[in-house]
Amino acid sequence: MEEKPFKERRVFPRFPISLPLECLGGKIKAKTINISTQGLGIITEESLSQAGTIDINLSVPDNNEKISLEGEVVWSQPTSDGKYRNGIKLNAPVLKPISLILRILQKQKNLN
Repeated sequence: MEEKPFKERRVFPRFPISLPLECLGGKIKAKTINISTQGLGIITEESLSQAGTIDINLSVPDNNEKISLEGEVVWSQPTSDGKYRNGIKLNAPVLKPISLILRILQKQKNLN
């Protein structure tokens, strides 16, 4: 059977950045691997269910700001190290994560 080539369906760019987060009322600790205005890629210790809404609280390390978001798990796949990589689509896309990412990337650039 011939494999179809992967087709990128994202409209907005994702920025590779690692931020700590909690979801499901703090029951699950995780971290982002990328962020866009419409979604997040996150790593968790357990698989996330693809049913219903998930609450997410991002922690911004440089000023301890908390950003609350709501989304739904679009997919969840195991990784080779026993964790799970998850794709989250935000229910109310926001631009705030983009300014946060740019601020953090600028600080990292200044440190190098």
